[in-house]
This record gives sequence, structure tokens and C-alpha cells, in this order.
Amino acid sequence: MGKRVKMIFPVPMSEATRPMVESQLPPEFRRPDIDVSFVGAGNTITLADSYYDMAIMELAVIQAGIRAEEEGFDAVCINTVSDSGLAALRARLSIPVLSPGQSAFHLAAMLGHKFSILTMWERWFPLYRKTLKEYGLESRVASIRAIDVRPDTQELLTGKEDIVFAKLEEAALKAIHEDGADVIVL
Repeated sequence: MGKRVKMIFPVPMSEATRPMVESQLPPEFRRPDIDVSFVGAGNTITLADSYYDMAIMELAVIQAGIRAEEEGFDAVCINTVSDSGLAALRARLSIPVLSPGQSAFHLAAMLGHKFSILTMWERWFPLYRKTLKEYGLESRVASIRAIDVRPDTQELLTGKEDIVFAKLEEAALKAIHEDGADVIVL
């Protein structure tokens, strides 16, 4: 019998954005013995650009994680680099809870002396600062840079790739040459 993983996106998903989010797991990484289900958390669209929004997002992820275990899933993965709800879910659930921020930041720290984080907009800096502080990695961060593109999943994944990728490359080169980054975390 295969394993079931619940991938929790930190905000509600529409039928228009679901295929775009699901496409983040390319076919070559899918396995027949692991079923990955994508779910949007909560009922409120939030841009996580205030402490209030961050709390709402965290609670939605926690509730979705608890439901996943009740539904018989074998693991939960939180689909946000902010790792929203990670500590609470690990304290509450008996199944593994994974997140990209913790993995990416620690891998970056192993690959180089300093790493930089590239993000969509400056309003998310507090999310990363909070997580970096919790993991004790503040001294390993060269910089956090934003490309100043308002987050919009549908627009981001349907036609803005060339613009966004160019901005990401420009910010990455600045992080390397101006801030001293050895590794870039997107």
C-alpha cells in the first residue's frame, strides 16, 4: 500500500490556481507508491504582509495539518518557506511534518558560509527573520532581497516567468557580488 502526503498551501486554493500549484511537483519526481494531495488552507486569502495575516495563515496551516492526520495521511508538507505552523504541528501530530524553509536554510548553510534569500516583496521579510531566528541561522544570512513583484500565484505561473526570472537573476547577482552570498535560497 502506498503512502499519502498532504501538501498544505498556506492560503485557500481556487480551481484556477490548483493545477498551477500542483505543477510545482514535476512528473519526473512523482512516484507511484506516494500519493501527494494538495490542499489550500483556511478560508481567507492573505498575503502574509502583517503580523495579523501571519497568525491567520499559521492557524489555517495548523488546522489543515490536524485534519490531514485525522484523514489518515502518512505525512504533511507545508508549502511555504515561512514554515508556518511547523513547530505547532510537530508538537501535535504523530506523523512527519516537513517544510521547505528549514530544509532550504540548513542546506544553504551547509553549502556555503553565507546565504541570501530572494523573495517576492519586502513585506515578507519578517516571516523569514522570524524563522531564521528560530533556527539560529541569523549569522549565516548575507541578505534578504525582494524583487518587488506583488505575489499573485495565477499571474506568477501564467506568463510572468520571463519578467520574474530576470528580476530574480539580477537580485541573486547583487546578493553574491554586493552582499557576499555563497548560496541563494529562492
